[in-house]
Amino acid sequence: MEYLKNHIKLGSFLRKSLLISLFLTQIAWASESWEELRSTALENNFEILRAEESLYRARLSYISSAKGFLPDRSLAASASKDSDGGKRNSLSLNASYNFSLFRGGRTRFDLLRSRLSYESARINLENTRRGVIYRLRTSFGDLIMAKEHLAAAQETLARLKQNFEIISMRYEAGREDRGALLRAEADLEREKYNLAASERRLTRAYEDLYYLIGKNMPENPTVEAEFESPNIPSSPDMDKLLLIHPEYLLAMNSLKGAELSHSEKKGNLWPSLTASAGAGMTTDESPFDESFWQTSVSLKFPFFNLGKDIISLNVSKSEKHLALMSLDDKKQNLMLEIKNTYEDFLEAEKNLEIQELYGQATKERVEIIMEKYLNGLISYYEWDAAERELISSRKNIISAKSQLYNAAARWERFSGLGLEE
Repeated sequence: MEYLKNHIKLGSFLRKSLLISLFLTQIAWASESWEELRSTALENNFEILRAEESLYRARLSYISSAKGFLPDRSLAASASKDSDGGKRNSLSLNASYNFSLFRGGRTRFDLLRSRLSYESARINLENTRRGVIYRLRTSFGDLIMAKEHLAAAQETLARLKQNFEIISMRYEAGREDRGALLRAEADLEREKYNLAASERRLTRAYEDLYYLIGKNMPENPTVEAEFESPNIPSSPDMDKLLLIHPEYLLAMNSLKGAELSHSEKKGNLWPSLTASAGAGMTTDESPFDESFWQTSVSLKFPFFNLGKDIISLNVSKSEKHLALMSLDDKKQNLMLEIKNTYEDFLEAEKNLEIQELYGQATKERVEIIMEKYLNGLISYYEWDAAERELISSRKNIISAKSQLYNAAARWERFSGLGLEE
């Protein structure tokens, strides 16, 4: 009996020493590893690169739209010669300017629309970055939890091996039945399978992580990670977070676009005024012996399109009203999500505290029950139930950590904290 107790204490000491060693190793690398992954993702992720390219094209389009305020200029030259072999030649050179004085404000609307598209592309880039960092953070959390599951499976397997040895010796001494021995053997095989599953889960977590940062996974990845309790403000300004949220800003831009379209439709009811001027020189013989110039002003009024323009105006008015309702709906929905996300974090934080208390209590209880079982005061099945409760408690703690980590990641996405250096 004394041998069994010493054997149990030695196994417990070795497991604790191994876990402490792993924990200290993880602390040294966790923060730096996350910053490197985040920076690499912001530089290499395909979705971010695509959004940056869209922003670049929108910027070029915005710059190009400003040319509507400049006159159209052209320069032309021509030369001809008689086909009958004569000496009569013709040479001409002319320049022209065409300037739109008034187009119902459409030139200005084109510029404002391009600017709005540029702003939307910039906001979309911000939203894309938030989304990618959120998925990277949850993937990083999956890696942390995979490591925790693997450590738990290794610890549980070591404990079950120890339990199997105890039951085997008690069975050989005639103090335990065969059913208990077979049950302990089955538990051991199940945990070997769980250990292999935990190793596969860790591999998948690495694959997801390297995909998000836009790099091929090395043969032996060495990303170190540990669970750290997130630091979130105790009283965040939710109204401020709403007003800077990309989805809200995009909804605002949609409303601005609808208002701009409505104003443009009004402008279609106005006439357009265009001025043009040209000058040139021509001759049958060189040098130039004749010059000319011309100017013109044209006024166009859309008589025949008037009915169509009025219908388009009414449609744009309806779209403006719909965009306003969509903005109000988006505002309410985002505020609800921000509040729920923060409350989810607080609940997850409290749940982890409770699960850790249960885990500590279960650990103490199992040690007491182990002593009773070894002294023959309780049956194998009572002891086995306590052992299973200990395993379940460890899994509950890991699950609570995962919930807290994911809740913090969702909060980072809403607040934009994940993009900060």
